[in-house]
Amino acid sequence: AREAVLGETAMVIRKPKGDRRGELRFAVPMLGSETWSFICSADVEVGERVIVREVSGNTMIVESMQRGSTNNERED
Repeated sequence: AREAVLGETAMVIRKPKGDRRGELRFAVPMLGSETWSFICSADVEVGERVIVREVSGNTMIVESMQRGSTNNERED
């Protein structure tokens, strides 16, 4: 069930725009499909890798894997 996809990574193949959800693709089909619609609180680009945090109906809720590994490292 949905627990199978939590923590899995996928690639953005269409970025979200306005009210339209983005689309992602898993390397191996998950829950019977390779592609899923998704929402993400951060801006993501096509080709970026994301990680699944939750499933809501037919939509994956993801976060960018690149957050925290940017070029402007914080100095604490």
